[in-house]
Amino acid sequence: MSRFGSTFSLEGSDVDKITNAIQGFSGNAEKEINDYLKTVGSKKLVDSITYVTPVSAQRKKHAKDSKPYKTQNYNLSVIVKPKNSFYYLGFVDEGSGTSSKYQAHIGFMGRGVESTSNEIVNDLLDRLSRRMEGM
Repeated sequence: MSRFGSTFSLEGSDVDKITNAIQGFSGNAEKEINDYLKTVGSKKLVDSITYVTPVSAQRKKHAKDSKPYKTQNYNLSVIVKPKNSFYYLGFVDEGSGTSSKYQAHIGFMGRGVESTSNEIVNDLLDRLSRRMEGM
């Protein structure tokens, strides 16, 4: 597994909110959450990280315009990381090598995940409550 990437997983107060929302849920809530993360959630995460991906001043095609990220889905989590041909974005994200002079770029993948986390949790809560109403 690559050392680069950013992970979205349900944590702390988000887990509490979702736990409260699924009490009385007769379906498989874990499957609903994983399905959402695999389809809608992972796309939102990739879009959000792509939006904050730094662009150099050089006149060339930039990673930001090339769908540079892939996702790996796990139980109740998604990892977004650069595709092999865009592996260098990991160095930009961690600020190593020649990327260390661009302090503002460090952690951009994490910032992308953070910027959409609340939206994903709220979407999950809405999806679960709609499923409960339909039961």
